[in-house]
Amino acid sequence: MTLMLDDSEVLLKPYSVVIQRGTNHAWANRSGKMCRMLFIQIDGQYEPSIAAALARR
Repeated sequence: MTLMLDDSEVLLKPYSVVIQRGTNHAWANRSGKMCRMLFIQIDGQYEPSIAAALARR
């Protein structure tokens, strides 16, 4: 699978782990083979102070 982000693409391999933290993304299966993925979703809450700290980096 390929993880497509706003500014890059990442080729994932079997057993890869991705922690997706609310960014724009998409998935592409370019192998022509069946792919099975597991998604675990955890409820979150927007915290403006964290967003501001990340913006200053």
